[in-house]
Amino acid sequence: MSLFKNINVCYVYVRNWEAARQFYSDLLGWPEAFSSAELGWTEWGEAGTAHFAINRWDRDGEMPVGGTPRLVLSVDDAFKTTAALRGKGIRCDEV
Repeated sequence: MSLFKNINVCYVYVRNWEAARQFYSDLLGWPEAFSSAELGWTEWGEAGTAHFAINRWDRDGEMPVGGTPRLVLSVDDAFKTTAALRGKGIRCDEV
């Protein structure tokens, strides 16, 4: 039995927090679960599910690297989703 119930949040550090927040919230249309400019933190996700978040890195020097997080999303139609994203100017790999 695990000591942990589930994954709560996966987050990445970003240097330009506002641009990253606008990308996920405005361009992709994800509704924000929580956002604080003061904290430099924004989360997206539904109640009871794992959340994805960005955390502002405003210190000097390199951001911490312990592996690059990847985010895999489920969609109904990968081709239509890719076309819609490209239509918004978002670079996508081939499906």
